[in-house]
Amino acid sequence: MASIHFEFPVWVQYKNKQYIIRPLFVANQSVANDRYERAMKGLIKSVRNEFKNYKTNRANLDYFLWYLFNPDFKYVNLNLEFSYGQRYFHGQVATAWFEHNGYTVVTMPAFDNLWFIMETRDPKKADVVREVEEQIQRFGRRYKKEYDEEFLMEPYQANGKEFCTAVDMYMHTAGEKITLGYVDDDMFQQFFRPNATFEGRDEIEKVGFELNDLYPSELNRAFYQDELVTQLDRLIYNRENVPMVILGPRRVGKSTLLHEVVHRYLERNSEKELYHLDNLWNVDPSRLIAGMSIVGMWQRRFESIIRFAMNPITEYPRRDKLYFNNIIALFRIGKSAQNDMTLSDVLKPYLQKREIQVVLEATPEEWDIASELDRGFTDLFKVVRLYEPTETKSLRIINKVRVRLESEHDFKISNTGLLRLIELQKRFNQNMVLIGAIAENLHQLSSKYSEEEVTPQTIVEEFSSKTHLNERLADPEVKITKDEFQQYISRRLVGQQDAVDCLADVLHVIKAQLNNPERPFGSYLFIGPTGVGKTQAAKVVAKYLFNHEDSLVRFDMNEFIDGGAVSRLVGDLDYPEGQLTTKIRYNPYCVLLFDEIEKAHPDVHNLLLQVLGEGRLTDALGRTISFCNTVIIMTSNLGAERVGKEINIQRRADLASSTYEKSVRDFFRPEFINRIDNVIIFNKLNLEHIGQIAWLQIKELLKRHGFMRRHTILNVSEEVLQKLAENGFDPEMGGRALKRQIEKELTVLIADQLVETLPDTPVIFNLFIQDHQLKPLLTRLEHIEAFGESAIPKIGDFEVGIQHFEYLLTEVEQLKAEMFQLADDEDNAIIDPSTITDYSLIHMKEDVLNIEQKVRNIIYEYQTQNNFDLSQSNVQIRYVAQEKLIKNDNSGSKVEKKYFKELYSELEIYEYLEEVAQATDRIVRESDAMFFEVSQAWAWIRFYYHHYEKSGLDRVMICVISRVEKAGQDEVKYLKKLYERIYPVEQVIEAKNNEWHLYLNGPGLFDLFSCEVGFHMFFTPHETPLPVEVSIHRLGNDETPETFVNNLDNRRWQDMVKTEEGVKSLKKVAHIIRLYAFSDLLQRKGSITDLRTGIINYEDLTDAELKFLFYANFDAEFKLNVEAIEPPKNEEEEDES
Repeated sequence: MASIHFEFPVWVQYKNKQYIIRPLFVANQSVANDRYERAMKGLIKSVRNEFKNYKTNRANLDYFLWYLFNPDFKYVNLNLEFSYGQRYFHGQVATAWFEHNGYTVVTMPAFDNLWFIMETRDPKKADVVREVEEQIQRFGRRYKKEYDEEFLMEPYQANGKEFCTAVDMYMHTAGEKITLGYVDDDMFQQFFRPNATFEGRDEIEKVGFELNDLYPSELNRAFYQDELVTQLDRLIYNRENVPMVILGPRRVGKSTLLHEVVHRYLERNSEKELYHLDNLWNVDPSRLIAGMSIVGMWQRRFESIIRFAMNPITEYPRRDKLYFNNIIALFRIGKSAQNDMTLSDVLKPYLQKREIQVVLEATPEEWDIASELDRGFTDLFKVVRLYEPTETKSLRIINKVRVRLESEHDFKISNTGLLRLIELQKRFNQNMVLIGAIAENLHQLSSKYSEEEVTPQTIVEEFSSKTHLNERLADPEVKITKDEFQQYISRRLVGQQDAVDCLADVLHVIKAQLNNPERPFGSYLFIGPTGVGKTQAAKVVAKYLFNHEDSLVRFDMNEFIDGGAVSRLVGDLDYPEGQLTTKIRYNPYCVLLFDEIEKAHPDVHNLLLQVLGEGRLTDALGRTISFCNTVIIMTSNLGAERVGKEINIQRRADLASSTYEKSVRDFFRPEFINRIDNVIIFNKLNLEHIGQIAWLQIKELLKRHGFMRRHTILNVSEEVLQKLAENGFDPEMGGRALKRQIEKELTVLIADQLVETLPDTPVIFNLFIQDHQLKPLLTRLEHIEAFGESAIPKIGDFEVGIQHFEYLLTEVEQLKAEMFQLADDEDNAIIDPSTITDYSLIHMKEDVLNIEQKVRNIIYEYQTQNNFDLSQSNVQIRYVAQEKLIKNDNSGSKVEKKYFKELYSELEIYEYLEEVAQATDRIVRESDAMFFEVSQAWAWIRFYYHHYEKSGLDRVMICVISRVEKAGQDEVKYLKKLYERIYPVEQVIEAKNNEWHLYLNGPGLFDLFSCEVGFHMFFTPHETPLPVEVSIHRLGNDETPETFVNNLDNRRWQDMVKTEEGVKSLKKVAHIIRLYAFSDLLQRKGSITDLRTGIINYEDLTDAELKFLFYANFDAEFKLNVEAIEPPKNEEEEDES
């Protein structure tokens, strides 16, 4: 194989922040990159790949010679100005030309390498311009004819940043005789001769890459390691071929150190041809045997690579080196049933004779395994040790990496952000080398947040996303009390207070950063009878600690009772991917559950000693697997049978604890027990516990796809829960018997009813007891009928001016006159002002005076100030017609695609409503916000005054009730707070934590809150919708709020109809009036969609925005008639008047 020096011109463009490079005279594919050096290297690689298996012959010689063609040409961005079709162009076009045999050859690279010849030597620039314009006209006509669309010049226009340069490179090609092919006999023999000779250059490019090709921008730089770099430089770049290994912990910077050596070597030899310099080949051992199916093939392939590295260029004394970063693979790869030879066996004689230099990198654990496998091989290598830098030196290196990445990727990480990143790594990854972990994270952040600043909050979010650790636990700014941990666990783990306290402690210790960083977060032995919640406890901890479906890693120790169990868990050389080590290597942040640990082989217990004590294991390939970010839970039934007998005989439950403890001490070795943080005893469950568990299991039932897809809301009465608990109670089987009972009685019953329902309509599925049997009741929820679009006041339809405030002032003055006249009449009737409560006439008079003064001030400022700002109110109200929603398509563009009737076909309604809120336009322009707010305030006073004058005060009860048993506490409280912002609530009666009754006393309240009557649907991510029913009732003259609440009959089951035959199931229709899509209900982050009015608000409501939901339901007589406002007169009309 011959090496040929190529030098050919290339054309470089800079568009859309990318360099685009392609050969000037060859129609080759262009290469683009945001870095010039990388784009150029990409082009060189593309050309090499094109000629990788290239053999010159007469047929392809012309194409080959184009890459040797580099004439003395002239490149210019010509200024052109001409008309084409109905369009006009004025700009630059890239052009290059050269002379040949008395002619001028012109090429236009932007136009698909358009060529033409001018029959003149050394033409004037004007002649070239004229000829180029004519050629473009012809090109445009051909384009239009071929593609049947209009030709536009803009894509072909130069921007002034184009230029030409030359590529200087070497390539390997092979020539062959002109007579090709084989005669028949040769072909027959070739069929049985697959072991063709291997070409070393071709083979090494298939299994590795050159580090020299990464120079300069893609080579990593090592900082503050000058002494080691110099030592390595002397060892690598000489003719002694000393085999060497760089030994150091994982991510300490071994590869980076080698990159720095290569960079300095190439930098000091920059005046020499790169092709003549020694090269370091990074070879992947696993690819060496890929496709080598015949005995002896991979050996010959590897031999050809070695021979090539020994003498890559016959005409120049260059010596290449082989670099392997997976040392264990050298002792594994190559073995088969017929062959024990490995890659190390092939390399060994060459290393012994110093005919080739091999550079390895390894961790101390990997090197120990390699030495055990072949001491004679490892003794050939000189060891260069790289230790972890001190903390001070590490911080200096990290800052250097940061500065380099900020410069290269145009991103910024704040000092506090970098400190937060270092803090998180120290806290959760102390087993990892700091500089490696930080550098890896900085590289990822720089790629993701280009042209952005990375803040501490961003660091926490990224860390949580990468590790799946609960963001609230990782963020030091978030405070969590131990009580919160206990409440979370106790709601999900029933009847095991000791376990609740212990698990709350471990979560609290992790949050307080007091856990031992060199051991797991915690290690516990859960012991007790079956079905009492041992596995459930592990699930609860996993769900809180981590936000990933694979956060619970479970091993059933029944499968590891034999002598080969340890090999299956940690792997061996033949099967290196152990079940335990592999799962933790890919998912290091998890809860690790060993179920029925007592059944495992004793060797497994010995293996766990190291995990529990040191928080790490070394697998068969020498890789250290950290368990420091896991919670290890082991379950056992040891002593359960004996405890049951003792309790039945002696009737003493207090003996259970000592019996369990004795069983554990008798079975496990003391050193094993000593490494467990806590042994927690799980007690048997009673009937009360089973009732609580029944509700938890029903909530899990609701998460099944069939329910989520139909948006079915299951509502179960206390009586049903009690019946399920009684039927499913088995002291020996615990919660498992209940689970079977729910599957038997509940799931089948629900399935029979749901098959008749449509998936696009949400249903409340109520379950109750009738004649000692479970009975269903379906309530179909439909959207309330919407107002017409014309009924929604949209001030943005006109431009607000001074005349609107003047008209509003006259309306305010008229209302004021009516109110004061009524006040005089009441004064004459000798009404005691102290008896007037709530929103009485006195309050209305104060409000109307305030509005009058505010409007007068606005008019005055408007008349006296030239640039008076009318956008001083924060009102963001959006509207969408109910029959239509807006949704983003796959490309991100907003298209009218979905309808409200199809809303429930979306599995994640929360995300759907979020998109609607973001895509909908505002009703009120910012410039009109002040007029909108003031005119609405006038309308509210007019509403109250009208009802006060007509019927005095209303005494009403607003009932806010969750329609799902034991759920909806936060949702009910949220609506209560909204109503308190509309009108003062005199008394609140909390019948249950998800059922509140509000007593109000004021004018027009029954009519005001009638718009709220119906179902309010709350949507949260990955949860079933929760319905809250709101109703309003007038109180009798002598009826108190307490009496009303006490007299409510069957508050939960108002859908049931009592007849002579008893309670019958009824498919009733109820109306949904509003949708709430909240990602965080307590923080009120999300959107609110009012179905009657079509009003949509995003995130938290201001008072003005909240009141607009009610104001939109006002009758027309209470709204300002803006159509009656006359437009302002122009100067001519004023003169006439």
